[in-house]
Amino acid sequence: MGGYMGNTGEVSGVYAHFRQLEKAAEEVASFTPGIVPGLAQTPEYSRLATLESPLPLTEEQIQEAIRLRRERTAHRAEKAKSGGVTQLYLGEAALRHQVGPSNFDPAQSPEENRREKARILAAQMKHLRTGLGTMELRILPDEASAIARELGGFTILRGIPEIGSAVHRAGFTPDDSTLFTALSHPDSIQVAEAFMDEVTANLLSEEDSKAMVHDYEIG
Repeated sequence: MGGYMGNTGEVSGVYAHFRQLEKAAEEVASFTPGIVPGLAQTPEYSRLATLESPLPLTEEQIQEAIRLRRERTAHRAEKAKSGGVTQLYLGEAALRHQVGPSNFDPAQSPEENRREKARILAAQMKHLRTGLGTMELRILPDEASAIARELGGFTILRGIPEIGSAVHRAGFTPDDSTLFTALSHPDSIQVAEAFMDEVTANLLSEEDSKAMVHDYEIG
């Protein structure tokens, strides 16, 4: 869950702090090698992604996770009205990865679950092509996948009032908002920006990215 849930299954302090910084940032640049990022997820995809949590979540907690992701997307859309920029960079593997447990709906057969997951992924691909509004989407192709394996997922937040920049690395889970103090250190920012430069140098254009997404959508 990348720090979303604490050990109790409740929203962690680090995720709450991240949302505050993301909302305030003038620029958000996110790289996710193997999954569609929360800012671009459909509710159905988001639900399956949440079900991958190792914690036993209640339906209320699952719905809260979906709500918070949609709230983050709305905040970035609002920020765009005043010039805010959101850049979403995905590894090609994210376009074919069916998130969620194989038996996510026990009432259905394995084959029915498989077909439903395929349908949800195809709908997510369509959303990436047509539903992101002002957010920029670009794909890191498989031939550059060595970069994805080396870096993992991370997000750079730029233009945060009184802070400047901060970095969020996927997999950081401590329930401690002071984590971002270390991640806003100039050395951390410099390393993250160098990594992001390596990613962007290998990305497809926006046009070619959407064409690739369409190819995965139609299977």
